[in-house]
Amino acid sequence: QDELKKLPGIGDYTANAIAAIAFNKPAVVVDGNVERVMARYFAIEEPLPKSKPLLKERTALFAANYKERPGDLAQAMMELGATVCIPSTPRCPSCPLNKTCEGRAQGIAASLPRKGLEKARPQKYGEVYWITNGQGHVLLHRRPQKGLLGGMAGLPTSDWIEQSRKIASPLAIKKAKTLKMKVNHTFTHFDLQLTLKMGHADNLEANDYYWLEAKKISQAGLPTVFKKAFKIFVEEA
Repeated sequence: QDELKKLPGIGDYTANAIAAIAFNKPAVVVDGNVERVMARYFAIEEPLPKSKPLLKERTALFAANYKERPGDLAQAMMELGATVCIPSTPRCPSCPLNKTCEGRAQGIAASLPRKGLEKARPQKYGEVYWITNGQGHVLLHRRPQKGLLGGMAGLPTSDWIEQSRKIASPLAIKKAKTLKMKVNHTFTHFDLQLTLKMGHADNLEANDYYWLEAKKISQAGLPTVFKKAFKIFVEEA
C-alpha cells in the first residue's frame, strides 16, 4: 500500500482498495458504506467524524477473521452498506450479519452512525455588478489564480465580507441601480449573499477586467454563483 500511495491522487482508501481488490492482499478498506455497517454491527454511538479511527479499527478487527480472498470481503462490505445496511431504513431481515449485529439487538441500528453537530458556516455579504458600456458589452472579471474560483471568469463583485454595511464597490459605476432580488449561495466554508447592482462604465479594461458581448456571456463558463446573478440580470436588463 505504501508504494501505491506514492502515486499521484492515491490516498489511504484508494491504496487499500487496490491492494485488496486488484491484488487480493490483506487491507482495511473503509468508505462511508463500510463505516455505516461497522457502526451498526458494533453499536458504536460515538458521532462521526470523531469515531472514524474507531470504525477503521473495528473494520480491521472484523476483517482479521477473513484472511482468504480479502478483495471479495472488501467488495462485499461496501455492497452490503450500499444495498442492505442503507441509511435511515436498514433492511435488517435481509442482512447476513443480522444475528450478531449489536445495533439491531439494541434496536438502534437505524440511528447509527451518529453525526456530530455541524458548525454553522459564517455568513458573508457582497455586491455583484452588471456593468454595460452602451455598445452591447458587459464587463467581466478574470478572477485571480489563487483563491476561491481561481482563474475563472465571473461578473465583477465587491469583496465578500462578514459585515454587509461595510461593502465598498471596487469600480466607478454610473447610474447604479440596486435590484430587490438577492443571490444566495453556499460554499464549503461559508454562506454568501450578494446584492445585485446594474450600471454603466466607459471603456474600463484593466486589472483583469474585460468586455464581452452580452449574448456570449452564457458561453463564458461562469461559476454557479454568477450564473444565478446572470439569470436575474438578464430578466431585468
